[in-house]
Amino acid sequence: FQLGDLAGAITAYEQVLTKEPDHADAQHNLALARAALARLLLQDRPVALQLLLHGDSEWRNGQAG
Repeated sequence: FQLGDLAGAITAYEQVLTKEPDHADAQHNLALARAALARLLLQDRPVALQLLLHGDSEWRNGQAG
């Protein structure tokens, strides 16, 4: 999550919560990741959509080239 892979983090936290619905850290971190993604959508929608569709590393690789 700190590396910027919001979509991956959200997926990972949701997977944890599927197995352990009361996992407090996963609940908290999922809320933080969703809030960060919402802020990014409001600030820079094209970047946020690319992150959701392709993940952070693929988007950065495409931007570098």
